[in-house]
Amino acid sequence: MFFGDVPYFDQELTTEDLPILYKDREARGLVMDKVYDDLKYVMANMRENDGTQYLNRYMAAGFISRFMLFEGTWEHYHGIDATRAKKYLEFARDAAEYVMVSNKYNFSRDFKSIFSSESLAGHPEVLLYRAYDAALTITHSTLSYQNGTEVVGVDANLNFIRSFIVNDGKTWNNSAVTGAKTFTIADLVKTRDPRFEASFMDKPSSNSATLLYGYKFAPREALTYIGKTYPSQYGSSTNTSDSPVLRLAEIVLNWIEAKAVLAEYYGGTAVAQTDIDKSINAIRNRPLDAAAAAKGVQKTAPLLLADLPVDPNRDADVPALIWEIRRERRMEFVFEQFRLGDIRRWKKLTYMNFNKPEYLLGPWIDLPAELPSALTAAAATAKNVKVMKADANGNPNGTIVIYDGTNAANMVGFWMVTNASNRATFTDKSYLSPVGQTQIQQYTEKGYKLTQTPGWN
Repeated sequence: MFFGDVPYFDQELTTEDLPILYKDREARGLVMDKVYDDLKYVMANMRENDGTQYLNRYMAAGFISRFMLFEGTWEHYHGIDATRAKKYLEFARDAAEYVMVSNKYNFSRDFKSIFSSESLAGHPEVLLYRAYDAALTITHSTLSYQNGTEVVGVDANLNFIRSFIVNDGKTWNNSAVTGAKTFTIADLVKTRDPRFEASFMDKPSSNSATLLYGYKFAPREALTYIGKTYPSQYGSSTNTSDSPVLRLAEIVLNWIEAKAVLAEYYGGTAVAQTDIDKSINAIRNRPLDAAAAAKGVQKTAPLLLADLPVDPNRDADVPALIWEIRRERRMEFVFEQFRLGDIRRWKKLTYMNFNKPEYLLGPWIDLPAELPSALTAAAATAKNVKVMKADANGNPNGTIVIYDGTNAANMVGFWMVTNASNRATFTDKSYLSPVGQTQIQQYTEKGYKLTQTPGWN
């Protein structure tokens, strides 16, 4: 996954088998075909039930849908091997469908419950989870970094915010929902898909570089301790909330993406509205918890094949349906491990080049009213409190206002991340990791050659 070609071993070796131990990398496709064969064996032979929290065929099928979707789309979008791409994507589709048709799992509980529960036992959407227990000193610190006080370190920017669908099912620039175009946090909470409110605090926080504080993995109760002493489950490294490892939403999104790519490029059966209803719309129909409903959060309208959102920001090389599937993944998996893998397999690492203003901005903020603590003498001296104004269409217009200690009333606009700058440019070689020079030297010392990853020579 990270190195592309790797050595493949299918026999037991001894320390004397140097020609095999030190053989060079073999083609990615050859290796993944072996993985494919092993996973096919798993689906044919694994038990469907081996006891609670023990790996079974349904869990394996979920993981297979993840691995095969990654490899199938990698082969496709990187233009490596169309035959393999089709084979892997069909397996991803079929493995996911095995879970879906079992009717063992469903979306009958709210989104927040998946990430902030002390126990995930019996959760209808979770196939596999990590359990934590303070009595056994098995704890974690994930929640502590999203408790409202600690610095998350990975904060959502305006580019991400603008990608979130409005609850009428339209993009922000086409929505008629009141407040859809303001980009204030209060309006974002009320107008966007419910996953926004479940993932981000409903007011600006200086503990986020963008002022939009992520708390997906923290219960709402944790935020009531801001400025107070946190109980052990919400602070330090003594968190005990359970952590989802594999859940139904990922599986159905793997399924619908595999089906869509097969239909678009490999002659597969066309995606039907019933397919969308069993996947994206089933996710959108999760119940709202009482706290979200009390804030005015609403379920998002179903995605309709006959009326797909018109997104002016859609990449020209991505069909509208696949674009919406990708959007759904971005909303569903924020702060989880999937985003970088997704844009790598789609060959879209250019998204990591922060070459537009929206990448270095946060939400719209009225600093005097919403965060007056940012307008201090120290902030004025540092001259690093800035906002950017917007044009008539709600887009950043490049006009920057710097706080100078006297212009507080004008500090209204898109928050500019302090001291932010673009990173080094990502290029094609960035899709795969280089082999360490130590490993190459070890091969050389034994009289063998280990080939470096292309582009890293």
